[in-house]
Amino acid sequence: MIILAIDTSNEYLSLALEVDGVRFSSLDKVLNKQSHYIIEKINTLVIDAGIKLTEINLIAYVEGPGSFTGLRVGLSVALGIAYGINAKLVAIPSFAIYARASGVKTNILVGIDARLNQIYLSGVNPKTLDYFITPCVIDPDKIECGNDVTLIGNGFSVYNNLLSSQIKALNYIEIDYPSATHMLDIVGLDKYKIIALNEANLMYLRNKVALSLIEQKKN
Repeated sequence: MIILAIDTSNEYLSLALEVDGVRFSSLDKVLNKQSHYIIEKINTLVIDAGIKLTEINLIAYVEGPGSFTGLRVGLSVALGIAYGINAKLVAIPSFAIYARASGVKTNILVGIDARLNQIYLSGVNPKTLDYFITPCVIDPDKIECGNDVTLIGNGFSVYNNLLSSQIKALNYIEIDYPSATHMLDIVGLDKYKIIALNEANLMYLRNKVALSLIEQKKN
């Protein structure tokens, strides 16, 4: 099985390729220019692995939440490649990647900066990747949870001044942006089903991605 993992959900372009248990990866901060570099970077991974693009069997992509444009770039490329080489797809939630990357054994509260003074939030069991808090978009000061969780994700650091004292008191672990290699680990868990091209979709917790002029003037 040869698996390609694509993460364009943030300002990073993270890619990983697994060929018979051997992994190749790249992680670059490209801001909003994923579309400029993604094909070149994928080709480089394929060359480094000594395979042909047509040998890829499965493509994992990030379904979100994350950058509206970035997510669409990742899905478009995954669909284009999969269609051309008759590969299958698997959609991985951003929350699962953070949970897997954390290395934490206890329950995790994942908070990702959603801009507009809001956080993409979910509670995740890092072993099973099941949710104990359903993914949502929330104001930082509205977050509530028990005391036996660990905070992961940039949302908690970006909006620290808006968090309640109870949330601020919880254990917070700051991690680098997760590598797409964690997506390969997740694929191996068989948690998320393999899908056909016509089943591919994205997780949009908020369709609105910018303030209107009227809203901007109020701030």
